[in-house]
This record gives sequence, structure tokens and C-alpha cells, in this order.
Amino acid sequence: MVTGPSKNSGLAQAFQLAAAGEKDSVRFSDIATNEPSASAPAAFAATRIMDSGGRCIGIFALQVAIGGISAIISGFTGDLNTLDVYLAGQDFKARPPCRLEDGHALLKDLPPLPHIQVAYAAAPVLSGEDASRAAGTFYPSKARTNGGEIAAASIPAAFRNLQWVLVAELDRAEILTPAVTQRRIMILISLTCAAVISIAGWLFARPATRQTHRLCAEMEAVSAGNLETDVQAVHRSYEISKIGKTLVLMQSDLKRPVVPRSITKHCSWNRRQRLWMG
Repeated sequence: MVTGPSKNSGLAQAFQLAAAGEKDSVRFSDIATNEPSASAPAAFAATRIMDSGGRCIGIFALQVAIGGISAIISGFTGDLNTLDVYLAGQDFKARPPCRLEDGHALLKDLPPLPHIQVAYAAAPVLSGEDASRAAGTFYPSKARTNGGEIAAASIPAAFRNLQWVLVAELDRAEILTPAVTQRRIMILISLTCAAVISIAGWLFARPATRQTHRLCAEMEAVSAGNLETDVQAVHRSYEISKIGKTLVLMQSDLKRPVVPRSITKHCSWNRRQRLWMG
């Protein structure tokens, strides 16, 4: 564990941390490939074994179930279909595998995402068992390396002697789905209201336009010389009735015989002569 071929393994790391730590402390190695297990990902926990005299007589170590860590971090069963929560190590490798089908695998290299870099820059320096957390940061819009946009949140996460960054990512398209649906509903309601108002306006204006067309036809008939035209507009609404009555008066005036102006002047001269002759 110190000088052998497995001195760089996760088990050796946990062993060395436990040997150098306090007697009641438990030390963990980060999730990494374990060469003795055919390079399968593994994590270990180790603590010192003390005798009755307080002397360290050995190190007790066990392998941590990575599936349990994944179930805690990414075991989400809600309605957010594109939500991805994972831990990012200082080596920019993903700790639990992605819950999405096309997501990252365990210990896959992550791109240098800004929300991970900023979280590590803001991470506090660990001091023994006392590990405070810095404030998290929210990013409303970040571009993915494979296209698309996500909203992301990250926060430094310290567990015993390990320092990670807890990252949550959600596709912006899913976030905006309720707003898009609401917009479509409002557009549909607006179009429906406009259609109803247009139909109501057409039905309301139809009788008036019909009366106007009929009045125009009656006026054309009178102007063409048909003085016997029955003007129905006098029985319509107030405005149409006034126009109809005016048309009837004009029709009556046109029916009267027209006396030539010369005859009118002659009659007026004869009348004046009779008056003079007494």
C-alpha cells in the first residue's frame, strides 16, 4: 500500500490517508479507476484500528458502493426529463454516470464548463473535518458543447477529505415549455375572440347594409324616371327613414306637372293688364 505496485490505487490512497489521520476518523479515496480490478471505477473508505493501549495495529478498509452514490445524486424520478445532476472532480471527470441516455459516463472527461470552473475557484480550502461550503451560482443560459442551451447551477461540495462540485443542468427548452404552451393558448384565445367579434359585427351590420342597398336601388329607380316606385325605406330605422321620406317628397314633386316659364310670365302680364284697365 505504500511502496508496492498498487501504491497509486484508490485503496492505497485511502490507506495512507487513514494512517496519517486521527484515530477515530474515516478517510475516503475519490472515485477513480482501480487497476487491480481491471481498471473498473472504485472508491474506498478506511479507518485506523486501535488496540486497548491506543496503538494503531492496522487499517480497516472497504470498497464503497458507487451505485449508492449514483442513486443519491442522480436518482431523480420527477417530471423534469432533461435534468442532470452530477459531481465533478478536480480532474474534471464526472463521478456518477448521467441519468440521460446520451449523457456522460462515469469518469468521463467533462468539457471546461464555466459553472464548474467558477465553483472550484470559489471552493474553500478544506481543513480537517471542518469543510464549509461556498455559495452556489446559477447560470440562466449556457451553451452546450454539443449544441443547445441549458440552465445550470453549481456549488462546491465537500465530503470529509474530498472536494467536488455539485452540478445541476436542465435544458432551457424544457424550462420554457410552460411559457410556450401558455403563449400558444393566448394566441388561440385571441384568434377565437377576433373571429367571434368579426362574425358578431358582420351579423350586426348586415341589416343596415341591406337597407342601404335597397334604398340605393329605390333611388336609382326614381332617378331613372320610375316615379311609382314604392319606397320602403320610410318604414326602416331612424336614419334610413329620414332618407326615405326625403326621397318620397322628391318623388311627389317630380309627379307634379311642370308649367313652362313663358306661360307663367304671360299669365302674370294679362293679370296686370286687367288690373290697370279696372
